[in-house]
Amino acid sequence: MNTKQKQVYLDDEIKNLVQVGKISCNLLHDFISPFTALDLYLDNINDKDLKKMFLPLIENSNNIRNFIKLVQDTIEDPHAITKFDLIEAINTAIVLGKNKALQNNVSVVFAKSVHNIKIKCRKLAIYQIVMNLTGNAVDALIDKKGPRKITISLSENQKGLRLTIKDNGSGISAVNLKKIFTKKFTTKKHGLGIGLYTIRKIVEEEWNSKIIVKSQPKIGSTFHIYIPNEILIINR
Repeated sequence: MNTKQKQVYLDDEIKNLVQVGKISCNLLHDFISPFTALDLYLDNINDKDLKKMFLPLIENSNNIRNFIKLVQDTIEDPHAITKFDLIEAINTAIVLGKNKALQNNVSVVFAKSVHNIKIKCRKLAIYQIVMNLTGNAVDALIDKKGPRKITISLSENQKGLRLTIKDNGSGISAVNLKKIFTKKFTTKKHGLGIGLYTIRKIVEEEWNSKIIVKSQPKIGSTFHIYIPNEILIINR
């Protein structure tokens, strides 16, 4: 394939991606409609006790709707950098993945020693990191006997913040540990092998930072994601 043929191929690929993006936006718009209707219905409930009972449903509906809106915005402008509350984004990501954890009797704890933090990056990047890693952790805990726990922590270090996601699941073998960030590598029956690959690209290429993994079979895994000062706004 010569240079001209490569350019034609790339142009066609870009056109295809744009078309897929437009279709995805339309599908997401249709998907969000029931949640809008649900919100309107819940807003019309006047009984305080009844409204209190529906409060978790209202919160989850809002989180899902906001996440879909975020995906829509990302499709329209994949490289958009925004400023947002980091802890709020992490909490929302945890809530969005909470159902899978509950179904598998996994407790998720978020401990933080820092507050009032804003970050400037692609907002979807935080969701991708937290939801992918917690989802993987739940998968590693499915066959666990005894307490199943995922601990998410956020703390300061010299170069910024350290986001840690730890589980007491099945762990990763030394052989696989060398391959986990490789594109299309997966040990899951229906896995695609792009989750950890995407996370590595976000941390290393977008943030110019690093991700460190420690794992022992039958003991569990710990992922440390370092969020650099360059993309942080900390109000002390």
